[in-house]
Amino acid sequence: MKNTMIRILCTGDIHLGRRPTRIPASSSETTVEHIWEQMVDYAVNQDVDAVVLTGDVVDQENKFYESFGPLQRGLQELASNDIDTFAVSGNHDWDVLPELVDTLDTERFHLLGRGGRWESATLERDGEPLVRFLGWSYPERHVRWSPLESFETPINDGVPVFGVIHADLDAHDSRYAPVSTAELRGTAVDGWLLGHIHGPTKFDLGGSLGLYPGSPQPLDPGEPGAHGPWLVEVTDGGQLQARQLPQATVRYEEIELKVGDIDAGGQFRSAVTDRVQEALKKHGQESESLRRAVYRIRCTGRTSLRREFEAQRASIISNLKIPFDDRTATIDRIDFDTRPERNLEELAKGSDPPAVLAGLLVDLQKGTLDEEARELLMATKQSMDDASQTNAYAPLRRSSEAGGLPDNEDIREILFQQGMILLETLMAQTKEEEQS
Repeated sequence: MKNTMIRILCTGDIHLGRRPTRIPASSSETTVEHIWEQMVDYAVNQDVDAVVLTGDVVDQENKFYESFGPLQRGLQELASNDIDTFAVSGNHDWDVLPELVDTLDTERFHLLGRGGRWESATLERDGEPLVRFLGWSYPERHVRWSPLESFETPINDGVPVFGVIHADLDAHDSRYAPVSTAELRGTAVDGWLLGHIHGPTKFDLGGSLGLYPGSPQPLDPGEPGAHGPWLVEVTDGGQLQARQLPQATVRYEEIELKVGDIDAGGQFRSAVTDRVQEALKKHGQESESLRRAVYRIRCTGRTSLRREFEAQRASIISNLKIPFDDRTATIDRIDFDTRPERNLEELAKGSDPPAVLAGLLVDLQKGTLDEEARELLMATKQSMDDASQTNAYAPLRRSSEAGGLPDNEDIREILFQQGMILLETLMAQTKEEEQS
């Protein structure tokens, strides 16, 4: 007899048709299609009861033909093993997913809430209801209102109920179906399965489950950490358990490298190699599926060799490929968040140009800016805001990696880092003049 526990495999934002960035296109194991196939295999082999897709299954309309084959094969494989799939569309596939679904020859795929109307579907076993899904799909690419305005609380008949929606949580001015945590808590369902946010997040809704499963395969460095579908289980007593299955073959991560004890450029290259290999070993232990890691390195500590290290940065990024077991790591970026060996406050006591700049950097650190410095901060913010709205930055505005516009703290940090680079240049010039 089959176990009475209900097991649901859940994921969102697959984006069939896209490829992870900073990864060679030659590797089939790192494709989104491969992860989708792995999910289907897991569902079949582990005998799950249902698969739930929380929107943006397909990347965009011009990926229709590229997405159709993998999606069709996966859904038919699930259907042939008596596994139902429940899905909603998101902002990327609001029009193309219904078109794809209409071409599929299966009754076990349920696209919920077409046209922006809430719709219910029930999963049954041996004629008995197991779980009910309430879903809402995008009627157009941009939705500036909360879909929960038209949500009706279901009748409590003892059957577990999950809401499924592609939405932007606690972002009231979003163009992507903004909903609030308070709204979700007031719906009296057992759990909410959401799409749109690519980073996996589980949160409590006052006793019910809230889950952004995230992308099963990360797509760019803006999606760090472990990724993979989630297994949601409903016990005989009605309790919910949710855990991630780290099936992603790609991982993006920022790692720290302390450079204070590095004495020369050659040692810097070795230190980078050792740090990346250490991270790759750790992340490989966390996920057996991992095949490719892309790291951004943040160098910290006090050093007088920043300029020497920076001179090697481009060569290291271009040439360093680090294997460990059957995994490979590359470096996407190396950033420097270092300090000079000399104390800034001591340096600021002088009267030469490095001292004046050091004084400004101390004020930036402490946030004790005079009127002139505050005007600089405001002018910098305005310039960055203006630049971000130009046509050249349109792709970045659409990228999940780009994030939002920098706030005052971000800009202060940017100015501080640029000031540190200038300070080290001035100090090096002063030293050369003294030695000549």
